[in-house]
Formats: sequence, structure tokens, C-alpha cells
Amino acid sequence: MAKLFATRVEITASADRVWAILEDLDAYPDWNPFTPRIETSFVVGEPIVLHVSFDGAKPRRQVEILRRWAPGQELRWGMTIGPAWFFRAERIQRVEVLGDQRSRYVSEDAFAGLLSPIVELLFGGKVQRGFDRLGAALKRRAEAG
Repeated sequence: MAKLFATRVEITASADRVWAILEDLDAYPDWNPFTPRIETSFVVGEPIVLHVSFDGAKPRRQVEILRRWAPGQELRWGMTIGPAWFFRAERIQRVEVLGDQRSRYVSEDAFAGLLSPIVELLFGGKVQRGFDRLGAALKRRAEAG
């Protein structure tokens, strides 16, 4: 059974505005406290390099594989350690339309496999806090216009 970490944030800004912020990777250092740097070609099947900052610490480099790129809707990536039954993680970021100038940002990360309880113990709280900080920062940036 997978362990899901998630944040859902309602934002008073259009889904297009929120998506444009998520897509502008060059601006991440200006506002994104959880992943201040991402390198990707946005080609499904290619690596996505994340520089993740847990609780404000120096970012650590993490390489995953881009699994879905649906501009304006969803960005998904994941990784495995060994065979999938040993450990796998999948991250999804989505923007949902709630109204003309209202949207919802959803960020989820599912850990599964034999190693997942240990990864959850070591990193679960840090991931959840990072998601919460990211959601709040995205809301501030989008609503600032």
C-alpha cells in the first residue's frame, strides 16, 4: 500500500496564471522554497533533475524520470530504487480550474514498496512540510499578480 503525501491549495488566480508560474523554471529560486531549481527538457521519459531543500537546508540533487507533461494540467515524475517492488515514488503536480479567477494547486507524492516505511520515516515529515511551504509560496506569488 502506498503512502501519499499531499497538499491542496485554493488560489485566487486563474489556472493559466498558476500554471505559468509552475512552468517558469528560471524563476523558481525567487519563490520556491522546496525545489528552488529544476532542470528538465519537458520530454517524457527523460530525466528531471530536482534540487530539493528539506526544511530550508542546502538543496540536495535528485534525478527522476519525467512521466507525464500535459501543459496547463499536469506534471508527473517518478523514480525507483531497485525493482519497483523494493521502492518507487511518483510525484504529481496538477492545477484545477475552480472558476474564472480561482484554481486549485494539487501536489502529491506516493511512496510504495518494501523500502517505503523507512523512506517515510526518514523523509515523510520533510516532504509534507516542503509541500505545504511550496503551496503557500505558490499561492502568494499567483495572488500577487
